[in-house]
Amino acid sequence: MITLSKDWSNQIKILNVLCILMVVGVHSDSRQGHVLGSTSYLTQEFLSRGVFNVAVPIFFIISGVLFFKDMEHPFGSYTKKLKVRFKTVVIPYLSYSLLSLSSTILLQSVARLTPSLNNNASDDFSFNIHSFLTAWLIDPQLGRAGHLWFLRDLILLFLISPLIF
Repeated sequence: MITLSKDWSNQIKILNVLCILMVVGVHSDSRQGHVLGSTSYLTQEFLSRGVFNVAVPIFFIISGVLFFKDMEHPFGSYTKKLKVRFKTVVIPYLSYSLLSLSSTILLQSVARLTPSLNNNASDDFSFNIHSFLTAWLIDPQLGRAGHLWFLRDLILLFLISPLIF
């Protein structure tokens, strides 16, 4: 069973803040305009494409530690924890996905109704339920919600957590 002292809890909070800053650093691209090979460019490249990439694995580790916190055996509080994770992870993921689906359908219909917005609307807004579900369930990088891939992976890890435990 994993228990966390107040000190460990505070350290996890600090680590979370640092990881959030690293994720922002990974997604910021301030290298534009810098001379290739310059010290500034190399430093930003080293940080944003190197060091800061540890943030997401650390988030997964923290999530796992917190998921197994106070769990004595794999099925003891598994259903209770799944209910909490359903509210905090699955519902936001599904909500955003449905919003993405709705906006895609809306943009597709507007583009077809207003050809002046898009000269080739059928090519640029090609959409079908199969491609959306593939992007949503299998490879989020294919869809509009590519930045939420970690939520999908967390959901899968929650479901197989008794095996991991």
